Amino acid sequence: MALKVKKIGAVEVLSPAAWSVSQLSSFYAQNRTELVSHANRILKDRAKAEEIAQEALIKFMLAAPDLESERHALSYLHRTIETLCIDLFRAENRRPNLVALDDASAEVEANWQVPGDHSESIMAAEDAAIVR
Repeated sequence: MALKVKKIGAVEVLSPAAWSVSQLSSFYAQNRTELVSHANRILKDRAKAEEIAQEALIKFMLAAPDLESERHALSYLHRTIETLCIDLFRAENRRPNLVALDDASAEVEANWQVPGDHSESIMAAEDAAIVR
């Protein structure tokens, strides 16, 4: 594995691609609380959030050679957590809690909770949004 080194001013900064396993673990440990909190906000279950964060660590260690900076690594971890949470929702056959952005979206979301054909409601909500 080739070492990726960036020079910022007079200081050389190693990218995650050049980190040792202990450096990867240290980076994860520094950000673990933030990552578990992120997963917990999505899942509303602390135990599952911790499991998701651990799965993200494994994916992070495998992806480290492709990461360019600490910021990129942290972003990768957050996105991985979101993806793993979505996968968990799919496996449990449930939907994540969605936040309505406007009244039209709220109306459509409310109609989706009721079984049946909602094409008319969706079209009416879209028309109402266009008129505004």
